[in-house]
Amino acid sequence: MGNKGAVAARLAWVLDSGDETQTVPLTFVGAHLAPAEDAFERRNEDWRGIVERLVFEGPSSNHEDSERAALLGSGEGEGEGEGEEGVFTAGYLFLAGDLNYRTSNTLPQPADFARFPALDADASSPLHYSRLLRDDQLTREREKARCFHGLSEAPISFPPTYKYKLGARDPRQWKFVRERWPSWCDRILYSSPPGGQATVTLYRYDALPVFPTSDHRAVALAAAVAATDVQQQQQQQQQPTAPFSIDRDWKRKRDEARRKELVVGGLAYLGLTWEGRRILVGMVIGGLGAWIVLRSMFSI
Repeated sequence: MGNKGAVAARLAWVLDSGDETQTVPLTFVGAHLAPAEDAFERRNEDWRGIVERLVFEGPSSNHEDSERAALLGSGEGEGEGEGEEGVFTAGYLFLAGDLNYRTSNTLPQPADFARFPALDADASSPLHYSRLLRDDQLTREREKARCFHGLSEAPISFPPTYKYKLGARDPRQWKFVRERWPSWCDRILYSSPPGGQATVTLYRYDALPVFPTSDHRAVALAAAVAATDVQQQQQQQQQPTAPFSIDRDWKRKRDEARRKELVVGGLAYLGLTWEGRRILVGMVIGGLGAWIVLRSMFSI
């Protein structure tokens, strides 16, 4: 996934009904997908990479076998071992983050700025954000079953979350930059356990205020989940099917990516931080001093 990626956490919701105890998995994925207007296919591939290679320790796995459970487990059970569970078992999945889907496949031209939505426009105005929402890449790709298979999203009733000018501290100062199409990059999607009625009750889906140090508006979802249908699904042993099988080579690819992260992170630390630059200068001075000492020794 390049310099982007995803992380996941799973919580166990324990329900005590007196005679027996039920456990409902709640899995949360935070993702940052590929940028740029024309990179929607790369973003779709990022989603596939999450399904195939994002792994974490199963609740009953031992320490040596940790991180072998595929996050969105294979429909054929590949890669799963004892104590390892995929997300699509009998629980809920929430995916959130800068998914980076845009409202155009190309960069805006100077004349396009006149079509940018106005944050204070009335719903009947041609500059209301709902006109631009019709071109949302994420909605288009999801409806064509190219990404986020089995996930849903609450209706969007807020302006684009990207890309704002930095430094604004008052809503009247919120302005879109001219170099990017205003887009709903920041999203929250969810899935309910299959085989029952809808068990996620939505209350609110909205964007937070702009932070002066960010060109995004974060989004938040208020929802409630029910346990009744989950228990029925567990009793009926209904297993959801992941859209892609687990990558048999996921462990090697993950280890390789981590090694690259260490190299890139180390170079970034040395070149982009004051502490790293001090270390780099010290290394250069130390190396130069060692060279002078060795040269003087051999010249003698």
